[in-house]
Amino acid sequence: GINAEYGGFNPTSMSAHDSDESGNGCQHCHLLRNQLQTLVNSTVVDAANAQDEIDRLKLEVEQLHTQLAQQGELLRQSFALKAQVASTDVQEDAFFETLLSEDDHAASFRMAQGALSNHRVPEGIPPVIHAVVTENWDALDHKAGAMLELLQERGAGEIWHKHGNFLAHLRGVFGILHAWGQPRDVCRLGMFHSVYSNSFVAMGLLDPTKERGTLQQLIGTQAESLVYLSLIHI
Repeated sequence: GINAEYGGFNPTSMSAHDSDESGNGCQHCHLLRNQLQTLVNSTVVDAANAQDEIDRLKLEVEQLHTQLAQQGELLRQSFALKAQVASTDVQEDAFFETLLSEDDHAASFRMAQGALSNHRVPEGIPPVIHAVVTENWDALDHKAGAMLELLQERGAGEIWHKHGNFLAHLRGVFGILHAWGQPRDVCRLGMFHSVYSNSFVAMGLLDPTKERGTLQQLIGTQAESLVYLSLIHI
C-alpha cells in the first residue's frame, strides 16, 4: 500500500542511490583538498624562493654600497694627498725664495744674475755666490763632480720635476744651501734629498735597503744619515 501511495517509491533503492552520491562527493572533496594542498605547498615554496632571491639581492646591494664607499674614500684620500703635495711644493718654493730675499747673499745673488745677463762678471761678489751663479759646483764641494755623475747615471736628468728636471732641482737646492752658508753635510743632503723616495715623491734613484753604503762612501756617513732621515720623516 505504501508503494502505491507514494507512486512506487522504494526506500531501499533511495538509500543506495544516496550512498553512491555521497561517496562520489567525498572523492571529489578529497581530490579538491589534495589539489588545494599542492597549490598551497607550491605557493609556499615559490614564496621561500622569492625571499631567498630578495635576500641575495639585498646582500649584493650592500656589497656594492661598501665597495662604492671604499672607492670614494680612496678617491678622497688621493685628492687630499695631491692637495697636500701641491701645498708642499708651494711652501718649498716659498722657503727657498725666502732664503735669497733677506740677507746680503741675496743681493749678491741678484747682482750676479744681472751681471751674467750682460755677459760680465761684477766685482765684489762673494766666491760662493759666484760659484752658484756660474754653476761651478766643484768650487763648492770637491766631490760635486762625483755626486752629479752618480745622479746622472741614475737618470735624475730624465725625471720631470717642477719647472725642469730632478737633477736641476737637486743642483739648485745644493747651491742655495751653500749660498745660505749651511754646513757641508746639509748641502750634500740638499744634493740628494728624496733620492730614496718618500711619501710625497717616488723618484727612487737609490734603494735604501741595498745602496746606503754606496751613498755613504760618496758623501759621508753623516750626510747620508740626513738623506735617510728625509725618507723616514717626510
